[in-house]
Amino acid sequence: MRVVVDASVVVKWAVPEPYSQEARKLRNDHLLGRVKAVAPPCLWLEVASALRKYVIRGVLPNDKVLTAAELLYQTEVEIEEVDPRQVLATAVNQS
Repeated sequence: MRVVVDASVVVKWAVPEPYSQEARKLRNDHLLGRVKAVAPPCLWLEVASALRKYVIRGVLPNDKVLTAAELLYQTEVEIEEVDPRQVLATAVNQS
């Protein structure tokens, strides 16, 4: 089964937040091959932006964020190109 993840889920794999436990279960299922995590091309930009905010707010030091980013990247989330027109058409047809 393929599961689409976004930055809010992926960041929870490395940073304790509400619902981190559920997100980490999804990560573990992905790593064990039970599900396949896929994401749009903007994933890593959004993850970097979110992690940067943790540094700015003083929640995490720079070195921990860099380590977290590397560990997240190693999860090998599949980046899938999307056609915005197709996404919109699908969304409109679902309503």
